Amino acid sequence: MAGVLATYGMDLGARRIAPALRMTPPSNLGRWIGHMLKGRFTHEDITKAEPVAHEARIALAAHYTIGLVLGAAYALLLRVPQSRQSTVPRAAAYGAATTVFPWFSMFPARGQGVMGLRDRDLRVPAFALCTHLVYGLGLGVALRLDQSRLAERCRSLLA
Repeated sequence: MAGVLATYGMDLGARRIAPALRMTPPSNLGRWIGHMLKGRFTHEDITKAEPVAHEARIALAAHYTIGLVLGAAYALLLRVPQSRQSTVPRAAAYGAATTVFPWFSMFPARGQGVMGLRDRDLRVPAFALCTHLVYGLGLGVALRLDQSRLAERCRSLLA
């Protein structure tokens, strides 16, 4: 659940970060995934690829599924046999580390180049890093709330 909440926080953060960077957030996630479902994984320029039916819905479902999976991966990392408690800074660092996925996989496959630097616009990788940092902060906050007395009371009411 923390991954979904963190993804929502990431979306809210993106609405603030994009105007601050004077840019339109990268889009076409749904188009890219829609083409992957048809067997095409890379593009010269995803913006020029044929539109896919329901690409906005595909993008939303994929975005939140990815957030959920990355949140679960973070939770699994916390179970490594060490005294690893989640902290907000540790979760933020994890969020920043997840930027490797768009930088080195998604952007190149969509024809945007490594780190999204095909057009040499530093705002693209900066936007990705900032939004993933916000995702990590959201994970940290969500996990802190999960450990709170309020969360314990809510769970006891449901039990």
